[in-house]
Amino acid sequence: MSYLAAEALDKLFKLCPNTLKNIDQDSHALAEEIISKYNSLSEHSAEKLISIAISTMAKYLLTDRAKEEELDALLIYFESLFDGETENPVEALIGVFTYYLLEKPYFDSYRHLISSYVFDEVDLGEVA
Repeated sequence: MSYLAAEALDKLFKLCPNTLKNIDQDSHALAEEIISKYNSLSEHSAEKLISIAISTMAKYLLTDRAKEEELDALLIYFESLFDGETENPVEALIGVFTYYLLEKPYFDSYRHLISSYVFDEVDLGEVA
């Protein structure tokens, strides 16, 4: 299941290959952290799962596992893409990496929640 368009994935792989490789290596631990936090909540919803995933990914992107020069390149790309629009490039950056992580098989048990949320086209920036 892919939450990102093929063109978006291509651009992500071109601009951020090492960051994606590190996310792939760390995806199991990241998924465990997200799922553990989600399961500890008293109320469950797609919005809460996505919110935890976004905050976890945002923190991850501040570590040395995310390559600053790659993130800068993606941010510049988003800034040019959204020029004159109200979209927030930082939110988009966090969002694409979050979607990339949520595609991993560790989230298969939550696929119905994630898919209903993503395909209802809710703005990730609003959740963050």
